Amino acid sequence: MYVKLIHLALAFLPAFTIAQCPEFQITELHDLQRAAVDQKDYTITTLGFDLRSSFTQRGESIRSYSKCWNSNFQGKSVFEQLVWWNQTANSITFMTLNETHYTALRKRILSRHSGKPASENPDFYLGKVFQYRFGGRRVDEVDYFFVQITFR
Repeated sequence: MYVKLIHLALAFLPAFTIAQCPEFQITELHDLQRAAVDQKDYTITTLGFDLRSSFTQRGESIRSYSKCWNSNFQGKSVFEQLVWWNQTANSITFMTLNETHYTALRKRILSRHSGKPASENPDFYLGKVFQYRFGGRRVDEVDYFFVQITFR
């Protein structure tokens, strides 16, 4: 009887051990952008992100970090959250597969500043200290929602 109970418990164990990736907070986004250049890597990894790669895109140096493995697609790991640190432009781009988390983060950003758009483009927002871009981006053939933050 105990053997059957143990087998049953082991069968359901994976369902209970899979943790959902925590929702990314606006304060974390601000902390990443505000971090001194020599502290960016530390600040990003403190939030649980692992350095994936460094590359150059359109002449700009990018460091890519990932968090929360999701699946494999075409032989590559897919992660629920990515952070790209553009070292050349000193900007942070947070990407997520989770549309609900993306929408909540976008709403929090807009509501902090009374939701007034900075331009006719609804995917660009100019705050008091930061400017934000919102949208979608394809990384390794996987579609992500993104929020990019830079200083004004």
